[in-house]
Amino acid sequence: MSVASASASVGPDSSILARRALWAALVLIIVWGANFTVQKAVFAALSPGGFLFVRYLIMPLAATLLLCWQYGTRWPRVSRADLASLLRLGLAGHLLHVGMVTYGIYWSTAFSSSLILACGPVFTLLILRWKGVEHLTHGQIIGVGIACLGVLAFLSDKLLGGHWQASGGDLTLLVAASFFSYYTVAAKPLIERLGGVPVMTYAVLFGSVPVVLLSLPAGLAVRWGEIPAAVSKRMTS
Repeated sequence: MSVASASASVGPDSSILARRALWAALVLIIVWGANFTVQKAVFAALSPGGFLFVRYLIMPLAATLLLCWQYGTRWPRVSRADLASLLRLGLAGHLLHVGMVTYGIYWSTAFSSSLILACGPVFTLLILRWKGVEHLTHGQIIGVGIACLGVLAFLSDKLLGGHWQASGGDLTLLVAASFFSYYTVAAKPLIERLGGVPVMTYAVLFGSVPVVLLSLPAGLAVRWGEIPAAVSKRMTS
């Protein structure tokens, strides 16, 4: 087989995979954007604490099923050092990030939430620079500066208008974005060493325990039998 014919046979498959990846990315963007509006609708029926409680009863179950599906009853073993790293990852990614995002969305608006959480790449770049992994170019410094000024301008508008709850929600979301950036940076070497599924699932299992314990009073206070069916579907979708 000639090089030309080999390239021709590989080309269409590559283009199909590229189109599928593009469509998957677009669907992911739509789902991510709709998530903020869905959560605001759910919060109208139950508290943020109740939402966290039921969410982190479901997520460990899903993580366990995924581990069993991939590895059966013989889950991957990790060292004590990696267990400590996974614990920190779970606390940062789930207890701190998801917990703060949930309350931040509740206090703020769906649009502000999506906008501020999109600042995550800025924090990621700064963390990488702080760790010495990345060196900022002049263009990156200018871009980070413009992004920070835009966020400050956005927050100051609410502060000057006296919208204290929404402003507090925006600040909470901004801090939450930094925790997700830490999660992203800290997860990469673990994923390279242990694999994506173990890192994701172990972090969920470790992070779910404190979330459930802290949200337990709010979860028990919710009258689950009175939750509309439409809201229940949104919580599990």
